[in-house]
Amino acid sequence: TGLHDVDRRCPWILCHEYNRYSTRHSAKRVVIEADLQCICSGMALKVLSRAPYDNCVFSMVRTFAFAFITDDGLKIPTVDPSTAMANIAAFVQRLHQMTPKVCELHMFYQNPDDCADSDAHHMGSLITDLLQITDRFVCDLEYEKQSVHLDFSGVWHLVHIDYYQGLNDIQIVRLARQCAQTLQFLKVCISVGSVSEYSKVSGLICDNDGGYVQYPCLRNLTIGIWNRAPRSPLPVFDNAVPFPALRHLTIGTCNPFGDDTLFRGNAATLESLNIEFDWDTVTILRDRQVFTHNSHPKLQVVAAGGATDA
Repeated sequence: TGLHDVDRRCPWILCHEYNRYSTRHSAKRVVIEADLQCICSGMALKVLSRAPYDNCVFSMVRTFAFAFITDDGLKIPTVDPSTAMANIAAFVQRLHQMTPKVCELHMFYQNPDDCADSDAHHMGSLITDLLQITDRFVCDLEYEKQSVHLDFSGVWHLVHIDYYQGLNDIQIVRLARQCAQTLQFLKVCISVGSVSEYSKVSGLICDNDGGYVQYPCLRNLTIGIWNRAPRSPLPVFDNAVPFPALRHLTIGTCNPFGDDTLFRGNAATLESLNIEFDWDTVTILRDRQVFTHNSHPKLQVVAAGGATDA
């Protein structure tokens, strides 16, 4: 049951190819190259609407992969913002009708330098609407404007978040916290340019009222830090046990906390650890006696990077 990828600019051509090669009920992944303005204007919806409903249901598709492009050859009509929002919602609804079992959303941008600032709000609306019909989110947009507005007020159900770059870090952290009760896999790469920005990572553990958040189903956690700043002082959470069922932990670049928060409460479940050691982390593990004799009975794999003077 290998993946069947079809990469076409026009979703209707994509549908036609699936029917032509009799893969309509075996394809697992749909790759859609889309000009965002084509979706906003309603052109993409019109194309999908031409497809006969009974002949365009892909019963096995689990993954949408959106590759955003800018197509200068398209003559796209301009529409007002409210019409664009309605067209986006209708486009997502039609896609869902065609792929009723879809559960995973991949977002990436092929030429982000061509993306206009005016697209940011529309991009946020499209992502928000798509997340309503999926429970797994993978994002690598290379989208440096950081102005995408995301309304996650109705998204509480995700089981998988894999975030590399392209959106607002704080919004992604808020989304993860909002889905704390259901998340099983979480990977976040956070840009930290100053000491105060380590609080963005702390947002995974602290809610808006100062209480602690727990992820009872989380099995796999990766935290990466970009552009790391000097790290003194780092946040400390002595009473928090945020990840009690963790099996696989990866810490990229550095530990974003000043204590053993990431290791607390999961000694009985942790199976693998991938960590880039620096002297701060070594000191924390030693002083907190994280790895005492026979403290981690299921730990089988430990991969450690070289120590630095950070």
